[in-house]
Amino acid sequence: MDFDHYLLLLSPIEAIAGLVTLAFLFYFVWAKRSSKPPLPPEIAGGWPVIGHLFYFDNDGDDRPLARKLSDLADKYGPIFTFRLGLPRVLVVSSYDAVKDCYSTNDAVFANRPACLYGEYLGYNNSMLFLANYGPYWRNMRKMVIQEVLSNSRLEKLKQIRLSKVQSSINQLYSRVQNGENSIVNLTDWLEELTFGLIMKMIAGKNYQSGGEGDEEVERFKEAFRNFLTLSMEFVLWDAFPIPLFKWVDFQGHVKSMKKTFKDIDSIFQKWLEEHIKQRETLTEANGAGNERDFMDVMLSKMSNEQFHQGLSRDTIIKATTSTF
Repeated sequence: MDFDHYLLLLSPIEAIAGLVTLAFLFYFVWAKRSSKPPLPPEIAGGWPVIGHLFYFDNDGDDRPLARKLSDLADKYGPIFTFRLGLPRVLVVSSYDAVKDCYSTNDAVFANRPACLYGEYLGYNNSMLFLANYGPYWRNMRKMVIQEVLSNSRLEKLKQIRLSKVQSSINQLYSRVQNGENSIVNLTDWLEELTFGLIMKMIAGKNYQSGGEGDEEVERFKEAFRNFLTLSMEFVLWDAFPIPLFKWVDFQGHVKSMKKTFKDIDSIFQKWLEEHIKQRETLTEANGAGNERDFMDVMLSKMSNEQFHQGLSRDTIIKATTSTF
């Protein structure tokens, strides 16, 4: 009896299942035989499919993750890998390895892995530290380095920083002098100081905790805390990039991300519209070189047209501003 006769004896479902099984077997055999460069060693303890998702949680060791990775580097060498679900994570812990990754082969390692919060919170991966390597990333990086981190820009904003620090120190002194508020949490004080400096340099906002008219900034601060919390949450889709985990939203993260993004974006949009109106009231002569903060700088450098990848000027400004 030939092979065709056997196929006639099978039901359509059995035949399809058999063909699918053969296709998977062929794929795995071909994948193993295909020439691939050797990968760094993978740590022991990985499970099929889920990898090492529970490796660092169930070991009974309360030390920081960096200490645990240091011990693994002593065992496996300065370069090793582990798997968080389907994605593979590369750990480098020596000067030569870091230099090889971020200097010699920096373009190869410049792309960022896809993540759910980048899509729903990061303006569809338009934020600088989420964007993939390419013309858009290079242009934004160049603008940030030249207009925010350059010596000339920092010198222009020197008085703003000094004024903010002096004001915060004076308020701290006043609180210490007051017997009822003599205990000061320096962690909270430094957080407020840093946040106030960022707000002033990026959006030109004067932030002072408990000050009059700071409800909007406080709301933004709370939304940004939620952003940081959600960006560090374990999301099923990041470990298993299957559309089902995005559509069904078992953990409720997509819903939370959409709400947090709406809060942040609405505030950014309001601040951006305020900057646009202020610039429109200035004459061309008086407005030249009168950039007070980063939003002003980006408005002066970009036209009200699509800049790259179909992104509007407002979206790029808000995405780049949220990076800070």
